[in-house]
Amino acid sequence: MIGRALLAALLLAAAGGAGAQAAVYRCGNEYSRMPCSQGMVVDTQGSARTEAQRAEAVRVVASEKQLAEDTAHDRRRAEAANRRPQAADGEDFVAQLPAAKA
Repeated sequence: MIGRALLAALLLAAAGGAGAQAAVYRCGNEYSRMPCSQGMVVDTQGSARTEAQRAEAVRVVASEKQLAEDTAHDRRRAEAANRRPQAADGEDFVAQLPAAKA
């Protein structure tokens, strides 16, 4: 989840480019390119990322994606190992046990 947010932030930063950008306003808890009453201009130029920072972010996203895939694979393998074994004819082994005597 964090990886997706980071990737989205990187894509937005890359799409913005280094050219002139419209002002961004903070209006309460929201951000907009349209001014609002009592909105404050947010400095978006001071938050530019270097190529090294972008490369590191891409590396982190790839690493988190691989970790998620490995975790899912391990979970599926553990779930398969914990399934109750089936008899060759498809009947449950437990159903084939003799009833307990009282």
